[in-house]
Amino acid sequence: MHRLQKRQAILATFVIKDKYSSVLEKGEEIQKLKGSLEEKGKQLAEKTKTVDELSSKLAKELDELSQKL
Repeated sequence: MHRLQKRQAILATFVIKDKYSSVLEKGEEIQKLKGSLEEKGKQLAEKTKTVDELSSKLAKELDELSQKL
């Protein structure tokens, strides 16, 4: 009976190590996705800023044109 318990303990250790490795891999994947998401957020902020600048410029040009008319 003692041998069986020892084998089960060894198997459980391997299972735990495997699960731990899997969790670490998932953690690394999450960190990569987080970095990618942050980068895309920065890109979106830059594009939004560009759109805002173009909108302001267009509004000014429309005001100037309407004053000329």
